[in-house]
Amino acid sequence: MIPPEPWPSASGWRGFFDQLSDAVVVFDASARVVLANTAALRLLPCDVGLPVEQFQAALGAAAVRWLRRAATTPRELGLPPIVRLPDGRSIAIAWRRLDARHAAMHLSLEAAAAAAEMAGGAGQSVPRKLPYCSLVWPRTGGVMALVAS
Repeated sequence: MIPPEPWPSASGWRGFFDQLSDAVVVFDASARVVLANTAALRLLPCDVGLPVEQFQAALGAAAVRWLRRAATTPRELGLPPIVRLPDGRSIAIAWRRLDARHAAMHLSLEAAAAAAEMAGGAGQSVPRKLPYCSLVWPRTGGVMALVAS
């Protein structure tokens, strides 16, 4: 196994990420897991150093293909696919590039539930803008903020 590309500030963020109730997974530019917070480890089978394909059973092939493209290309992609976990719960994926070589996936069960409620129940499309608390990483480094939208 090839080790993931180190994220220099990972140790500084681990404690913060572990305080979050939503799952956060950081990937390197090769789509390998660099860091996963405690919530991610509870939600997904996840091993640091393994590629994004380890999530296929939990997130599905379409989500894994989208995540691989997002991690390995510097340009912004369209919205990620809607994901349904094996236990039937829906989950919303948010993506954020951290620096030139790392990006983070934020998984939120609450955002998916709110989007479904806004869509009026089953059989309707999920709105393009999902309400949730987002993780904001300043491009210049510094302090991360949680922003309700």
